Amino acid sequence: MLTLHTRASLYSQSRVTIELKNTTLSNVLKTIEQKTSYRFAYSNEVVPFKNLVSIDVKNAEISDVMVKLLEKLPLTFNVIKNIVVISANDKLNADNLSKALQIQGIVTDDQNIPLPGVNVKSQKHPSITAVTDSKGQFQITLPEPTDVLIFSYIGYHIQEQVYSFLIIPGGNPISIYFNLI
Repeated sequence: MLTLHTRASLYSQSRVTIELKNTTLSNVLKTIEQKTSYRFAYSNEVVPFKNLVSIDVKNAEISDVMVKLLEKLPLTFNVIKNIVVISANDKLNADNLSKALQIQGIVTDDQNIPLPGVNVKSQKHPSITAVTDSKGQFQITLPEPTDVLIFSYIGYHIQEQVYSFLIIPGGNPISIYFNLI
């Protein structure tokens, strides 16, 4: 059952009533857009549109709707007039802190010369990135012990490297060395 009621104001519709159960996040966002003046801005790489969500709010502010809608997703939002910007929540929550993995490394070329400015990105969490410094060094914190790091640098092929680590609580950061070719 879906009911949406909005109170129109001179600037935007600010109250939302919506009840949806086990539907896609995409469907909820489209429904809010159809029934209100709010529009959503987001990266397709970050927002898990196919995730099933349920929401039941009555006469709520859009910010309250978004808090409830995104509470179990690794997303955050910001409302700017009638635009709701959805982005990755880069802060690790308490559940993920015990699983978080800090990796530090050095990226070199085939002659072992450090490469500054290499982009390092998590495949599972595209918003988690790092860039190598002038000595080719980087640090990145991954929320899971298994991930694929993607290394990209102008003039080189994009390379992916799969990592799987055993997490030792309170352990030292993991060091890796990677040669771009």
